[in-house]
Formats: sequence, C-alpha cells, structure tokens
Amino acid sequence: MKEQLDQPPIEKAQPREHWVRGLDSLRFVLAVIVFMSHLENHPAMFLKSFDNVILKYLGIAINHLFLGPGAVVAFFIISGFVIHYPVKDRPLKVKQFLVRRWVRIVVPMLIAVAIALNMSGIWLIPIWSLYCELIYYTIYPVLRRLPLSWKSQFWISFVIALVAMFVLADGELQSMLTQSNVNYTGSYAVLGNGLTWLVGLPCWLIGVLIAQNIDSIKRTISTPKIYLVRIFILAIAMVIVGLKAHWFVSYLFTLNFFAPFLGYWITAEIIYFRDHEPSGILEYCGKFSYSLYLLHVILAHVFVALLSSTLLTYPLIIFLVILCSYVFYLLVESPSHRLSRYLSKKVA
Repeated sequence: MKEQLDQPPIEKAQPREHWVRGLDSLRFVLAVIVFMSHLENHPAMFLKSFDNVILKYLGIAINHLFLGPGAVVAFFIISGFVIHYPVKDRPLKVKQFLVRRWVRIVVPMLIAVAIALNMSGIWLIPIWSLYCELIYYTIYPVLRRLPLSWKSQFWISFVIALVAMFVLADGELQSMLTQSNVNYTGSYAVLGNGLTWLVGLPCWLIGVLIAQNIDSIKRTISTPKIYLVRIFILAIAMVIVGLKAHWFVSYLFTLNFFAPFLGYWITAEIIYFRDHEPSGILEYCGKFSYSLYLLHVILAHVFVALLSSTLLTYPLIIFLVILCSYVFYLLVESPSHRLSRYLSKKVA
C-alpha cells in the first residue's frame, strides 16, 4: 500500500519530476484512520457512557468518524495514481516495474505475517487489501495494452463489481433488505481474498484516471475550499458508518459509490498542494504509513494487553504504536525499498 514515488528531502525543495506534494500526508492520515477504526475502547466509547447528553452525542459522533475501509479505498485510489502517473506518457519496463512493486510490498508483509503467526494469527494483518494491491500491480501492464480507454475500463470494472456484490454477497443483501442479521458482516472484504480485488478495481482505476488527467487541470483551490471539501468527505463517511452500524447497509454496497467522492477529494488535495506547502511532519510520517498500516493491529493487540485501554492509557497506546511502526520502517520497510531498486536494476 505504501507505493511511493522518489521523494525530495523534507525541507523546502523543488519537487522531482514525478513527485506530488501532499500525498505522503494523505497516506499518514489515512493509515491513522484505519488504525483508529480498529482500536477498541477509544475515548468515544467512554464519552458514550456519560449521562450528559452533550458528551454522549459527542462520543457517538466521534465513533462515526473512523471509516477504516473507506480509508483503504482511498489508499487504492492513491495507489492507482502513483503507479500510473510516472509512466503514463512513456513505455513501461514491465520486469523492472513488477520486481520493484512486489518486493516493496511483499518483504515487509512477510515479516509482519511471521510476527502475526507467532501471536494470535493472520487476522492481525489486513492481508486482503495487500492481495488486492499485488493483483493491481500485476495486471496493470495488461490493462495498459487493452484497446480500451481508462474511462471505459473503469465503467466496465464498476459494472462487474456491482454484479459480483449483488450475486455473491447474499447474506449482506438479505440483511439490508430485511433489516435483520442474516449472516451479516458489514465488511467490504466479505467476498474474501480471492474476489475482493474485483470489487476494489474500479476504485484503483479512479486513481489511474486522476493521474491521466491531473496535468490538464489548471485551476487553483483556496484554503477555505479545501477545508469545505474535507468536511464534506468526513460527513459522508459518518453517514456510511451509521448506515453500516444501524441499518445493515454493508460497506460492500456503499464504498464503491463513495470512491468517486474520495477521488474528487484526493484530486482537490493534489491541486491544493501545488500552491501550498504541506506539513513537513505529516510528509515525513507518510514515509512509514505502510508500516503503520501493516502493524497497527498487532501492536495495538500487544499494548492493550500490557496497559489496558483506558482514557489515560489511550494516548500512550497510540504513541507507542506509531513509534514502533517507525522503527519497523527503519529496520524493514526502508531496506526493502533499497532492495527493490537494486533488484530492478539487476533485472534491467
């Protein structure tokens, strides 16, 4: 998920040819949203237990902020963008491309899986989304050669995804129609590791479409407008969480329709950061967003067991998870990037 273009130093500098400011900041924010969505007993849970009406509803509102699967869909869009943008107008060196992408994803993933298997099991890793990413990288060279526009591929994949959802997710559909629990999960990945990539493909292709068209967009976006866009996206996310939690509307049926709005938001952020300097801290933290995404459930599992999750220990748990993810980045993810570059040169 952490597919990053070559990056400049953190201080102000002229961006390299295909580096896009702000994307690393978005990655880190999205990784934190996924992390918070999986962290049990967060402050919202404590607030909901109060008798005070204001505190209670504040807790309910906060609890609906963290749309983890929606953040994963946004990751898919960003992935499609950074894969296509550097090579959209040039030939693709397929062997080098595949070696570099697979090594960058698989080496940290295998080490994280080994850690998880020595604890409670593979469920501690968000493995389904990593399978999706690897499939998208693998089929990208094929998609480039199809005699179809990227827009046509998006619409075809969107229709195929809809058919797969409504034909294969009978429990989710029956639960929504009857407003009762008929083997209901609410999960975006309910079709399993083998077919979820098909559901997520149109979301990934939205990123490809953004990459294809972004250079032709000449407008600017002001600071007030970007905050309005961000608030709008958060509001939709809260509604989607509420639909899943209270009305049996699975993420499977909502997130692909949410994806175009996420694409609009990501496009707005890219345009905004053409003229505005992103946070240096967030840009740097974005470097290890993949490590945070890989390890957050494992680390949270460990620290909650050690410290218990209370209103006082909650901030400490968040800090320790982010710190340990950074250490993993230094020891595993960053070396895997260097290894991927080395092996891709060998292949060339």
